[in-house]
Amino acid sequence: MHCPSHPGEILREMTVPGLKLTPQEAADQLGVPLDDFVRVLNAEAPVTAELALRIQAWLGVDHGGDADFWLRMQAQYDLWQAHQRGVAAEVTPARGVRPVGSFLPNTPEEEAEIQRGIADDSDTFEPTAEQLASTKPRRRP
Repeated sequence: MHCPSHPGEILREMTVPGLKLTPQEAADQLGVPLDDFVRVLNAEAPVTAELALRIQAWLGVDHGGDADFWLRMQAQYDLWQAHQRGVAAEVTPARGVRPVGSFLPNTPEEEAEIQRGIADDSDTFEPTAEQLASTKPRRRP
C-alpha cells in the first residue's frame, strides 16, 4: 500500500489554487496564522479538529469542506506513518484479554495465573440488573 496523501497536500495542490488564492489569503479567510497554515500545506503539521471545522465553514460541506473528511484523511495519513515507524512492534500484547461480554471459561493457564495473583478475571465481570440498580452514583467533591 502506498502512503496516503497528507490533507495539507490537497489544500496546497488543489484547494487553494482552485480558489485562486495565495496561502496568505487562504490563511486570512480561515482565521489562522500564516505560519501555521504553511506548516499544514507542507505536511509538517496535522489538520486538527479546529482547522477541519474552519475548512468546513470556509468551503462548505457541499464543496469539499466536510470536517469529517479532512480528519479521516489526516487519520489515514497518521496511521500509515505509524505503521511505517513500526509502532505496533514496540507493544507487548496484553495477556488474558477476551472480548467484552465473553462467557468463555478461563484457560488452565489463565486460571493458574489468577490463583497465583498474576492476573485476575475482572475483564469478565458483568453486573446483574439488581447490582446495577443498587449502585449509587458517586458525588464529586
